[in-house]
Amino acid sequence: LHDADLIVFVTSADRPFSESEKELLRTSIKSYRKRVVLVINKMDILERQKGEDHGEKTKLKVIDYVTEHAGDLLGARPVVIPLSARDALSVKLLYNKDAKNDSQQQSSSLWKRSNFATLEDYLSSTLTATTKIKTKLLNPLGVAEGILLDCQQEIERRLEELEVDVMTLRLLTSQTEAWEKELQTEVMDEFRLDVRKSWEQKADVVDRVIDELSIIDQFKLLVGRKFFDLAWERSNRRGINLSSSTFETQGNNQNSLEKELLSFVISCAERISTRAKSQGDATIEYL
Repeated sequence: LHDADLIVFVTSADRPFSESEKELLRTSIKSYRKRVVLVINKMDILERQKGEDHGEKTKLKVIDYVTEHAGDLLGARPVVIPLSARDALSVKLLYNKDAKNDSQQQSSSLWKRSNFATLEDYLSSTLTATTKIKTKLLNPLGVAEGILLDCQQEIERRLEELEVDVMTLRLLTSQTEAWEKELQTEVMDEFRLDVRKSWEQKADVVDRVIDELSIIDQFKLLVGRKFFDLAWERSNRRGINLSSSTFETQGNNQNSLEKELLSFVISCAERISTRAKSQGDATIEYL
């Protein structure tokens, strides 16, 4: 096919454009970017349609069907020639190419009905030396054009896929930002509040202890922590007015503040981990 100057594609009027013919035209012939003429043979069969004027309505429907579908497959409106090879062969066998009979052949009603002369005239006017040279020059350009068109379609297809991916990423980004905002409000702010309350409670205890100390005792606090620890114990023994929870937490264990803060961190980390897993599972399920 790549060496052909013209492709004559023949289909049948009783079953025009079968699936195999469409596939051949779509895959093999279209890729060569050759000039194509579509011939609808066996038009004489349609003349036997009952209730019609020699099947003229059916003929027009077949011609329109072939023209439309071929145009969709080739990307351009093709040349379509309906004919009857049987009628043409009968006339040619009858007159046997005799020069005397040539005029009789042309005037024969059967020859006119076959419409074979239209195909012969088209081939004669198309397959000239000038047209052949033009076809040879245009063929590589046509192939290159076809490759470029295929590349363009592939790029457009991938662009559509990328647009879908971009929309998906935007949606996931929006959901992640909402999740971070919710995490900040419901987890981190609560964690900071718990830590602040804990520190304020401990600061209140220190203030109460210092209030119970004399000025001399407060001066002695500058000496070192040991004296403060003794003062703390002494203040506890004197029955400082502290809440039971604060006294129990701070008075009985000097490391209780560290443990309390650690419990806050662990609780916050567990809540973040649980929410992150739920968010991740939801994202994976969406994708």
